Amino acid sequence: MSEHDTTSDDYRAGYLAGYTDRQGEVDRLENDADRFYRAAYGEERRIPGHYVTRAELEQEAIAD
Repeated sequence: MSEHDTTSDDYRAGYLAGYTDRQGEVDRLENDADRFYRAAYGEERRIPGHYVTRAELEQEAIAD
């Protein structure tokens, strides 16, 4: 993975114009967050339980 100079004006202008993808940067930050969470709590990060998917809502509607 190539590292970008995210502080350069050219990179920022390209990102705003849609020429640059920052997915690599997001993935790296996600990996860092997972690593720090494991180090702090000794377990994997989880999606908070208060999120409900559309499928779960539909199942509840059918059950009622």
